[in-house]
Amino acid sequence: RASQKEEIAAPLVVFGVVRGFTQIFHGLLGDYIGRRKIIIAGFSSLMCAIIIMSVGGKYIIGFTNMMACFVIMSILMGLGIGTVYPNLMGAVSDHSDPSWRGSALGTYRFWRDIGYGVGALYAGALAEKLGYAGAIGFFSILISIALAAFIFLYEEKLASVVDFTHKLEGSNDGNGDGGGGGDGDKRLSNSSDEEFEGKQMDTKRKRE
Repeated sequence: RASQKEEIAAPLVVFGVVRGFTQIFHGLLGDYIGRRKIIIAGFSSLMCAIIIMSVGGKYIIGFTNMMACFVIMSILMGLGIGTVYPNLMGAVSDHSDPSWRGSALGTYRFWRDIGYGVGALYAGALAEKLGYAGAIGFFSILISIALAAFIFLYEEKLASVVDFTHKLEGSNDGNGDGGGGGDGDKRLSNSSDEEFEGKQMDTKRKRE
């Protein structure tokens, strides 16, 4: 039926629109607050979308309810991909020297884009053996592994964020309070002691 075809197209349209428009905002946001937090949020959104797809395909009954599930999944997946796409490329740029940045981006894009073909073939073969819900669940596990690896291994290299972090750490070291105090307190205490000892020496010399 024509109406069903239009409803089937709706999730694809929603996914493309959300992914396209959010890349502009999330790319700009990544330039200000760094790549790490945004990429983690994007991967988390993708995981939620895949879980919804897996659960929906197994438990939701009825065409209309299924389409509503797919639209929600498309929004979350569009947000996730629109978040990670610009910031993963930004992360590659941050970690590569200008002399070989082009080859680094080319290598990254090669492995990312080849996943479209290889992943589609593998997903189809896996769906025949495990069913759609099982195949989708398997890929959610892969995304979880990728997210965990990113959290533990990625180091922020965006210059503005690194400089701000160093300044913040230096400020905290210089203004530590309580307990033994910070480095700034120690330097202040040492300079005060030296000044006091100098005054004592001057007083002794005047008396002599």
